[in-house]
Amino acid sequence: MKNTLPRFLWYSVWLGLWLICLSSLTIKAQTCTSQNTPPINRPGWPQGTTVKVLLDPAITGNRLDVAQQSFLNWNAANGPNGNNSGVTYEFVTSPIAPGTPGFIVILGTPAGPVGTRAFTLTIGNSQGQTTIAITTIDPLVTDPFVFLRLWLTK
Repeated sequence: MKNTLPRFLWYSVWLGLWLICLSSLTIKAQTCTSQNTPPINRPGWPQGTTVKVLLDPAITGNRLDVAQQSFLNWNAANGPNGNNSGVTYEFVTSPIAPGTPGFIVILGTPAGPVGTRAFTLTIGNSQGQTTIAITTIDPLVTDPFVFLRLWLTK
């Protein structure tokens, strides 16, 4: 019995401190305003642009579904309750004509250090606005959830 009481007290103090720490943690949702919006390092697509999207025919199955859904999600976020860009993405199956804003997604070896899973090259106009974007995704990326995370970082 002698050894049990100090051990019980020690565990009680430890549990009490742990509960106090835990109760002091709060998680707040952020509200994005101009004061806490990250800086924009590139202007992106010109406001109101319709961007033609050409997906590599080698992208099939779940990867195709995720890639298409990513562009549909971006379309859904372009209005006044989203980013208000007015940029819309439209899928095409034939080559994008020169001078037409386009986003091409291909499977291949991405630029960058060994282990790079995806790389996006953007080409801009004289104002720095995007006119063409080309994303190369490593064909070894087959898990649709990883594929989606690659798109979430764009």
